[in-house]
Amino acid sequence: MKDLKVRVTSGVIGVGLLLLIFYLSYRMDSPVILDFAVTVLSIIGLKELFAAFENKGLRPMLKFSQALISLGFLFRLDKNIASLRGFFGLDKSEAIGFWIGLIVIILLLELLRQ
Repeated sequence: MKDLKVRVTSGVIGVGLLLLIFYLSYRMDSPVILDFAVTVLSIIGLKELFAAFENKGLRPMLKFSQALISLGFLFRLDKNIASLRGFFGLDKSEAIGFWIGLIVIILLLELLRQ
């Protein structure tokens, strides 16, 4: 019974947050908020999935996979990536090159961790 209350409560909160994200995305006329929320939820879901894999004795590459999801978010930004220029001082190709380099480094570290 206690589990049911926790699930219903978290479901109500989750639906409320989802509606808030849709509302803010619509009001700001920008898909960036929705894309960011999907990215964060994907990373959280991936962590849960990989935890289940680890319970079965497998060793998935979590950091590498999370970096790929983050790179996907950068690709989705497309026209809005110019806003990163002021923060990081990078243009689009430099930012993508940076993330690809970071992913290669993470992949090598994940492969060598055994």
